[in-house]
Amino acid sequence: MSNKPCSHEDLASNSAGKISMCHECGVVHLHMQNLSLRLNIEQFAELSALAAEAAKKIGKTSKTTILPAANTRH
Repeated sequence: MSNKPCSHEDLASNSAGKISMCHECGVVHLHMQNLSLRLNIEQFAELSALAAEAAKKIGKTSKTTILPAANTRH
């Protein structure tokens, strides 16, 4: 962890929430309404893979197609 002040970069946002990252301390911030998670990069990558796997399975078993939001920023 650095002694420099945090400088958050917005990575993506949509109606579900917002994801930002502090490059100084290497923390990824996930904000969803009343939920806020602080994860290191490895934890965020694991959570992303877990959510992608679940979405894929939901898409196979559900009549609803799960697509990324059109207004997601990169």
